[in-house]
Amino acid sequence: MYQTERPAIVFEQIISVKNEPRENATEAFVLHEGTKVFVLETVDNWKKFNSPMKPKVGF
Repeated sequence: MYQTERPAIVFEQIISVKNEPRENATEAFVLHEGTKVFVLETVDNWKKFNSPMKPKVGF
């Protein structure tokens, strides 16, 4: 785990995770309410994170 990782919990029922920090970017996967993620960095108003449930990184 990176030292800069910060844990967070998804509060929305379902969120669309993007491949890159743009509104019109392709959806990579979805996460559901209660999922724990780790915030890796902030890019503008987007959070780059990974999830133990899905071994992928998204925004």
